[in-house]
Amino acid sequence: MQSQHFCLIFLLCAWRSLAGHASWEQPVDNSTMLHHDKRYFTVGIPGQGTANSIGENSQPWPNAKIRYCFADDEAETELNDHVISGMQLWYEHGLNENVFKMVKIGRTECMGDRANHLVVSYNGQGHLGSSVGKIVANPPDQPGPSMMLSTLDSVGMLDVRANVAHEIGHAWGLLHEHQRPNLWSAFNYFTGSSQYYDAFLFTCQNMRDYQAKLAEHGQGVMDNACKLRSAAEAIDFSAKEYLPILARGVFREPDFITSPDAVDWDSLMLYASGCGGAGVASPGNDQRAPVLQRRDGTALSPIVLKTQPSVMDVAALSALYAEAERSMSDMTLLMDPKHPKNSRFRDLFKSSSGRCL
Repeated sequence: MQSQHFCLIFLLCAWRSLAGHASWEQPVDNSTMLHHDKRYFTVGIPGQGTANSIGENSQPWPNAKIRYCFADDEAETELNDHVISGMQLWYEHGLNENVFKMVKIGRTECMGDRANHLVVSYNGQGHLGSSVGKIVANPPDQPGPSMMLSTLDSVGMLDVRANVAHEIGHAWGLLHEHQRPNLWSAFNYFTGSSQYYDAFLFTCQNMRDYQAKLAEHGQGVMDNACKLRSAAEAIDFSAKEYLPILARGVFREPDFITSPDAVDWDSLMLYASGCGGAGVASPGNDQRAPVLQRRDGTALSPIVLKTQPSVMDVAALSALYAEAERSMSDMTLLMDPKHPKNSRFRDLFKSSSGRCL
């Protein structure tokens, strides 16, 4: 299976997303950049050039509608209500319910046109993952958009609804907030710049699969895998879901970020400190070793668990699907007097005595 399409982490915090993705954002004037000018980190928009895309591998869902089915009866029984609840969480925090739709369809129809539908499978061991956006099918390794969900509350945000909503965010096209390359000091090596804000302390050795990979590959390989996402990918080490994405030729951000305010610390797409760490966890009792921590000058603080999308998460999806939102807002119903054919509609309605036409 090609790692850039569908991902699976064998971790207590087992979120996986599309590898090899890039950033997208609206153009900004760096001289006037304020703390609320978040750099949206999503799949690309077709027709906006290579600077806004992940090659040709992924794009937004047409008309802001995800048509999905469950892989089997077990998945539908275990996950149906959770998928509905996870999408509802986005609506509750501002996502336009009239525009963004997840529509469940029959399994026969879904599997018969696999490339255009999301297939949701169930995992009872706490593994979660999703392709990002509407990926291009590449059978047999990647037949089409896929999502894997679990109902365990000992993984991720230690909250099943939040975990499902995180994966739904990926399915719509959101990438991880913490993988924006200009938030990492490691990016300085590649750019020659010293002006990038170092947002995180990444303690690679605290990762749940670090010791197993060390025993398998040795210290030299692991030193590289803890610094370079490509090296982590080469040995299927889970650090690839944390390290910055360096997508040569497609990455576009402001020249520098100098403040922690540039990070959306409330984002549901930002891993909490314990995510992926060695140790055990349950709601209210997170004993996982910290993998990502927030830098505040010389001080460190934990990145907290989240239970809902942030304002900027919602804004990112609204920006990504702006055309679909405009189309919906431009629609005028026939019974609206402003519609150019309203008078004809009224005449037909009267002649039908109010019956359906």
